[in-house]
Amino acid sequence: MTRWWHGFSCILDCGQKTESIDDRAFRLKDEPCLANPYGMVLVERADEGSDSIGWAPASKARVHPKGIAVHTARAAHATDWPSELPAFSEEEIRSFRAMLGSHDIKTDAWGTADGSKSVERLYWEAHRQRGCVLTPRVAGARAGGIRRIARLVKIRLSAEIFGVEHILLSRMQFMHDGRTIERKQVPLRKLAWHESIDGSAVPWGEAALCAESCPYTEAWREGCRKALVERLGLSEEWQRKHLEEDVHSHSYRVEADTDSAGFPGLPTTYCIHEVTLRVADSSSPGVACIGLPHGQEFATAEGAFDATAYDEHRRLPIGTQLNIWTWDREQTCDATKSMAPAQSKVMMKRMSTRSALVTKGVSLPALSSQVYASMKMRLDQAELAPQAPNATLAAIMAGQKTDWSAVKRMAKHIADPKYSLRQFHKDVSSFPELSLYLLERDELSGAVTIFSSNTTLESASLSSGRSLGDEFQRTVGAFFAIYWMMRLHIDGKAGFVNGVDKQWKAVTKTPKDDEKRKTFEAKAQWKYLQKILKDAGLLKVTGGGLFATPTYEVDEQRVAALLALTAFHDIMKMSLLLPEVQPQHAPYHGYAAGNTIGDHDSALSYIMEHYPSMLPSFKDLDEDDKRSVLFTQCNLRFNHGWFVQAEAPPGAMLTSCRATLLGAGGAHKADVAFYFVHWLTDLAGAEATPLFGCEKFVTKFPLAVLNSFLRSFEFVGQVVTRTETEVVESYLKVRWDENVPPLGRSPKGPGAIAKMRLACMAQANSRGAIRAFDDLSKEDRQVLSVEMARTGCAEQSFSAALVPGEVAGQPAGPAFLVYYGPAFLQASPPKELAARLAMLAEVYRTARLLWPCTPGGAASNVSVRIDMLRSVSVKDIVSSDDFWILVRHNDAEAFVEKRVRPAAGAGGWEVL
Repeated sequence: MTRWWHGFSCILDCGQKTESIDDRAFRLKDEPCLANPYGMVLVERADEGSDSIGWAPASKARVHPKGIAVHTARAAHATDWPSELPAFSEEEIRSFRAMLGSHDIKTDAWGTADGSKSVERLYWEAHRQRGCVLTPRVAGARAGGIRRIARLVKIRLSAEIFGVEHILLSRMQFMHDGRTIERKQVPLRKLAWHESIDGSAVPWGEAALCAESCPYTEAWREGCRKALVERLGLSEEWQRKHLEEDVHSHSYRVEADTDSAGFPGLPTTYCIHEVTLRVADSSSPGVACIGLPHGQEFATAEGAFDATAYDEHRRLPIGTQLNIWTWDREQTCDATKSMAPAQSKVMMKRMSTRSALVTKGVSLPALSSQVYASMKMRLDQAELAPQAPNATLAAIMAGQKTDWSAVKRMAKHIADPKYSLRQFHKDVSSFPELSLYLLERDELSGAVTIFSSNTTLESASLSSGRSLGDEFQRTVGAFFAIYWMMRLHIDGKAGFVNGVDKQWKAVTKTPKDDEKRKTFEAKAQWKYLQKILKDAGLLKVTGGGLFATPTYEVDEQRVAALLALTAFHDIMKMSLLLPEVQPQHAPYHGYAAGNTIGDHDSALSYIMEHYPSMLPSFKDLDEDDKRSVLFTQCNLRFNHGWFVQAEAPPGAMLTSCRATLLGAGGAHKADVAFYFVHWLTDLAGAEATPLFGCEKFVTKFPLAVLNSFLRSFEFVGQVVTRTETEVVESYLKVRWDENVPPLGRSPKGPGAIAKMRLACMAQANSRGAIRAFDDLSKEDRQVLSVEMARTGCAEQSFSAALVPGEVAGQPAGPAFLVYYGPAFLQASPPKELAARLAMLAEVYRTARLLWPCTPGGAASNVSVRIDMLRSVSVKDIVSSDDFWILVRHNDAEAFVEKRVRPAAGAGGWEVL
């Protein structure tokens, strides 16, 4: 019997009155839906340990004997779906396999051993994709007689997320053959060889095959454009509009005759172009499709990827796959990169030059001949007798002392109107760790160079790609941010926003044509910026009122600790200082004995914990301040975007963070605030232009995001003494009361938590979202009220007056984090909000069928990703040419995906 399943598209266009069945995700009727008979369908793996996936309408789920929910309905006429086979015959494969065998390439285990690929895959790559050539035996060649040559372009796509550089990586790939591969990989693409090229006719030794400019393949720039189109779905027009190319970043290298893990026994040469592209404006609405500005993960499909086809009868075409993309914080790179000259044809607009750096930055410290000679001698001695865990760090810091009298003077006078920025800058030299920013190692010779003010900033460039002194300038910028923040009640605002003039006096008048600075000065939440200083114990404000002037008192010891941290917090971005883990400390943060710690935060923590004498400015702090400084290097595992947008349940947002805080030596609320002050000042100085104010925040960071962050800091600190759910409830109430425009009195009743979360999620659409919630059907309001009130925490519930009775005091789960829920609502025109909320309710309903609610799941959280919906109009979502399914990929993740409906006459769905 044919059944039609009414999905969320019915809510909009179906003229039939639908009826719910057991509160499930779909409405069942014997006649087809007038809008779209192919609604959302549940998909999940059919068995533990199995790669096959079945599909079914939500209301026809059954239970597998093992206790796993199984959905096994499928299209009645599978032949109506695209064929999974590539366009080559069995005879072609037999002939190709024989050719490989004639060259002593053993292929029997290909496609069966871990990580290996099939003969069909190699044939497809060479003859259909044209991603490689196989060149013949020549005298002196390796055993095997042929080799595979693949030319690739790798793209380092970077963006600033909350002011910190991140790069885009694919962390997981679902392959055509059912395999799931977890690895971090930048976007890349094999350059296509020209169709006229036959690998068997190209001599192995021909230099052009591996030359940087190869006449036999497409140009690397063309491959770069195509990679972004094919792998990320970014049109060339989008690329031109939103991406900038670092024209000095292009590099080329050859990895000759490597042993291929994919095709064992076949020597492979990789010719690799690498290029860096940067997102021009991470806050632009146009880049939401790649997870910005918050750095959220997203998914893209290559080819006709269809997760529902994972069964033995209908494999996917070779080359199709689903990619999960993530933004990863940029790590220090030790690899030497050869820089190729810029090409004449520019793919995208070029990045702006930094010719103004000299006028915006301070001079490097001047080193006397005596100091220089001493440093050079210690470096030479380090080469003869290296000292663990890093010889260079040990040598430079040997015998160095912090001038604590000057540091205490800085802390004491930092809020004194008479204490100038120029004097503060002079006193900053009291920290010996600043000399570490003057070191650079030549990657080829290994020699260490010491720079000082005698080196010209405009002309010098480091082998790592940084401009000389950038890290020093950024560190000075962080110092200046502290100076200005501690003086907000004096001249700090002007310096923070505009910087200083030639006399180092704060520029009090913002240029009329500088709209960003004017807007920041007028609309930044200065009171919350000052409040975080108070919460961190750095500043005490007393008095004040209608006729009284407040007084400001600095905690000198606490400020001294913050200044000391600022002096050395980024030294491990200098790769030559990274320590090796010693056997007695192994393993350390996942690093084994003998490993160099590549993560700069972990590297600094390692030195502070095990070799504090190498950091004089840390060694002399008292134990309480050491605890606070160490705490700034821990990973809070806290996603600020989730919190400020109420995107996730309390457990998903705060449970890991709370465990970290309680396990970090009993961290106090003041330590959490200290952590955020350091985060703010570090980010405020992230541009290497300290004399121009805190440019990162003022001109390059979304002000609305910064303000919401500032407002949320105090609540995150409360998780030390309150439960996750209590903290979130308090935050939601405050956000409702302070919303602009006003939303009225705080809501009560079973839908209150859902309303408050939706107001945060919708942001500028908050009023419309609340009205749309009230206009929903009773069933949809109930679904949102129940599911958005789940906490994801054991034995925790929101206040009974704010949630449905079935949730109050009865924790159950799992709770759902609807990834990209805020973006889905924020992108909505006002007239579509009701439809989108109805769709959101449908997503929750469907997810609940995949993960039934049980008391034992109260402390668990599941991510339901709606990446593909977030930027699509309602009209397109309900198009009659496609339908949407929810695919369960593992125990903790599901994805909404788009499918083309079967051809007319396919007969609907057959329930097996």
